[in-house]
Amino acid sequence: MKIGAWIFASMGESLTVTLILELVFAWTWKIRERRELMLVAAANLMTNPAVVAFYYLAAVWLFPGGAKNGAENICLWAVKGILELAAISVEALSYRKYSRGIRRPWLFSISANLFSYWAGAFLQKLI
Repeated sequence: MKIGAWIFASMGESLTVTLILELVFAWTWKIRERRELMLVAAANLMTNPAVVAFYYLAAVWLFPGGAKNGAENICLWAVKGILELAAISVEALSYRKYSRGIRRPWLFSISANLFSYWAGAFLQKLI
């Protein structure tokens, strides 16, 4: 791949895994209506590419040579945390405004994002 092309592949993989995991999570949350599942997918289509892109941009901008020590890794974890909180907020507000069936949009958003983040991290370790 050319320089930078790997970012788009990574973004595509992240989005695909996130959509699958969060839709499975929604199903276990007893969300069955097509409209509601499409809302979950749309919310993730809004947030996931932005979170991944901003994370990579921040990492390259802050540490062009890559994070080489613990303090730099902590900084990148903080960036990731801020981006994830932003995604949770955008998704929760979207569910609160547009959902007819998600009763606790903030709890659902926090839970779905925690599930998809940690399940995705686990899957990444397996691969």
